[in-house]
Amino acid sequence: MDALNFSIEPIPNPAAESRHDSAVSNTPRKANRRAQLPAYSKGKLEKDVIKETHEAVDKSENATMSKTIICNIHPLPQLVIPDSALDMSVKEMLEGLKEEGFYVESRWVGWKDDKSMSEQDVCAYFNKLADAVDRMREARKNRSIPNAPLASDDGAPSQSANVVGPKLRWSFAAMNKPLHGDQMKRKPDLICIREGDPAEWYYVHACVEKKPETMDALEALRQGRGVAKIMFRAQQNRRFVIGCTVAGDAIELTYTDRSGTFTSGMLKIHENPEDLVRVAVGLTLIEPQDLGYDTTLSIIEGAGEVTVCGTVYKVRRNIFAESSIEGRGTMCFEVQDPQKEGSTYVLKDAWVDVTRDHKEADILKNLNDLGITNIPKVVASEIVRINGRDDSTKYIRQKLQHRGCLARKIPHPKPDTRAKAAKEVGENTAEDGKAAHEKPKMKKKLELAKRRRRNKKLHPLRNHHRIIMDPYGKEFCKFRCLEEFLLAVKDIVSVIKQLYDNNYLHRDVSINNVVLAEREEDAFQSVYKRLQGFLIDYDYALWLGRDGPRKGVKVPVTGTVPFMAVDLLEHFDGTYAHDYQHDLESLFYVICWICTVHSGPNGKCRSVEEIVKSNIYSWNVHDFSEKNLKQIARTKSALTKIKETFRTSIEEDFHPYFAPIFDCLCDMRDCLFPTKMDEDDHEIVILAANKLKERKDAEGIRKFRKKHLKLPHAERDSNVVFDELFAVIDDARETLSEEHRLKKVYPPPPEKDVPPKEKHEEDDDDDDDKEYDDDVLFDLDDMAFIDATDGTGVIQSVGDGANIQFVALPLTKEGKGKSRTGGSIPQAGFVPSSSGSKRKATEEIFPSSRSSRQRTNPE
Repeated sequence: MDALNFSIEPIPNPAAESRHDSAVSNTPRKANRRAQLPAYSKGKLEKDVIKETHEAVDKSENATMSKTIICNIHPLPQLVIPDSALDMSVKEMLEGLKEEGFYVESRWVGWKDDKSMSEQDVCAYFNKLADAVDRMREARKNRSIPNAPLASDDGAPSQSANVVGPKLRWSFAAMNKPLHGDQMKRKPDLICIREGDPAEWYYVHACVEKKPETMDALEALRQGRGVAKIMFRAQQNRRFVIGCTVAGDAIELTYTDRSGTFTSGMLKIHENPEDLVRVAVGLTLIEPQDLGYDTTLSIIEGAGEVTVCGTVYKVRRNIFAESSIEGRGTMCFEVQDPQKEGSTYVLKDAWVDVTRDHKEADILKNLNDLGITNIPKVVASEIVRINGRDDSTKYIRQKLQHRGCLARKIPHPKPDTRAKAAKEVGENTAEDGKAAHEKPKMKKKLELAKRRRRNKKLHPLRNHHRIIMDPYGKEFCKFRCLEEFLLAVKDIVSVIKQLYDNNYLHRDVSINNVVLAEREEDAFQSVYKRLQGFLIDYDYALWLGRDGPRKGVKVPVTGTVPFMAVDLLEHFDGTYAHDYQHDLESLFYVICWICTVHSGPNGKCRSVEEIVKSNIYSWNVHDFSEKNLKQIARTKSALTKIKETFRTSIEEDFHPYFAPIFDCLCDMRDCLFPTKMDEDDHEIVILAANKLKERKDAEGIRKFRKKHLKLPHAERDSNVVFDELFAVIDDARETLSEEHRLKKVYPPPPEKDVPPKEKHEEDDDDDDDKEYDDDVLFDLDDMAFIDATDGTGVIQSVGDGANIQFVALPLTKEGKGKSRTGGSIPQAGFVPSSSGSKRKATEEIFPSSRSSRQRTNPE
């Protein structure tokens, strides 16, 4: 998962001294990335990504929230906004506010507990409190009393008192008008933003949802999850998101990171006045790192700097970012080492499960040491450090354990059904409402029961990792001729073989994870220099042990749904003995994907009408239920079971450009899908293969291999499988006409007609005239649909963001493979993404490519 091409939304100058200046990049993903939606510039984002609906996102977040949220952590405000992050203690602030008449006789003066308290009223009240506290801080400073800033948790002094520049304040600017920077059109009631900054998602530091009554808190929580999703993808340096709900005379704080969400429960502000001060005032004063920003990454309009292992790399642009909340939150950037002129690398940033024995960087280093070719080479890797310590989701949970809010031992989460998880949340909500009216003894029992359920739903702890890798690649569909495509496929087959020979399996071969890049050495010695195939993303690579492949050892199933082997789809929610043939089968589906979706070299796409009639269209289900996944397995089995049926199907589905390799694909099918035989036929095949094995001539060797490949997978020699695949590809190369062969020089891709500009509703920015890179990839992860020139193109996904991965399908209508800016909409790229909800396209809905990574490990 390493190389996609995106641009990034403008951000303030990191050289400035202000708190906002050290908060860095904004984003799509994917994503994603994700992490999080791919990082587009503001104008690009508004033009090329279709709107997400509230209903769709809320539905998705509902399902995910039921698994990951832990409610009623009453000390949460003190833990998330501690005094150590402020230059004045909250108790001191409250005493000053009392003196100024804000809090009198155990009540906040002027606060309306009923529905008459509007969003504007809450905003004004919060800002009055913040202004009053600022006056106290200024007065204390003018008195020249030596008050050193309080120490933060890592011992470093707080810098809140030294912030120079515009202040953070609350605004209701987005209450009636959606914020720019995201097509989901969310309208948070209040936003925390620096004075003078535009009302755009990139500049939002925190949000508040205002509800008339506390009974609406659950709805606000769901909305807050949608807002957190946007902030993760709009701000690539976001480590966690803090939000708030105000309802009547109560306030609730939420904290969301890559391991899940905590809520404080509804806290009565008159009885707990310090909680209101922490939220209303504290969020305007705390340091960037305490507000959830990664201060080690600095990006301005797609360019900036990042420090890895003590070396400062120049960030050229964002490639990919996931947009799911829980999970790895993967982001990728194109970076340069300023000390090495012309060196371009890929920076991968991800939150990795601490329980994983082998991290991707360690696996890649081992593979690099083994001399395996056509895989990424690790240039540098590290765990990100913030405030002198490893960046991790564990610290907030350790604090909660210390307070007795969580069990001392955080268990590894076990798979659970969505229905059961949703039921548990319902039970929590109902019991929480009753608890206040129960006797103390019963209330304690209920609290203990809730705490046990909380622990069951905890997602794994995650550390923040970064890897810099070489080379920087491009999408696999960007081959320049059929011979280059075939050789790139041969490269990937070779990597799978090298991995298996060294006791490794990749386990996630997909369109996301195969790329093209230049390399000096060419194992297949083509006449002209070419783009070679690279297999990337080793997050879920499996080491089979020192003693070689362990046949029959079952492991959690993982993969990308449209490319997963039939055996794995049939065991999607459990474990299965993954083997090399499953990786080869996935590669076969990648080839089918490209031949169906594309109509030529350089990522040229087909029309929607052609794609919706194809087999791969049916591989993109709306949800990852057992029924749907088994249906995909049956569809794939029907496609590949009989050679004649497969030939007929590809002639109908695949674009005529790929006709010269149809015979090759049929022969590859023969290599990968053995025919079922009865016992008598099985004996005949074994005898015939043994007889041919003695022959040493080329014809005899080929006949032996073909006969041997009729045997079941368990009885095959892996070397025979790989050798025959190489031979099949070489045979196809020899039959190619001159127009499909490698050339010394290629003309540049043909110019694309620039489509008419469209004006989005609420779009009053001036970005229409900006130029954008035609290589921008639309691997939107959770974002939803690609809005092509004619309003079509969709990405759909449903499920838990921690467990699901999908791919953007570059669908266009009437053969127009263009984005609104005139660039092509290419194949989804190299980095896996995470789940989201189904969205609606502007004019026409159709399932796009969606892939999913599902495993028992909630990574």
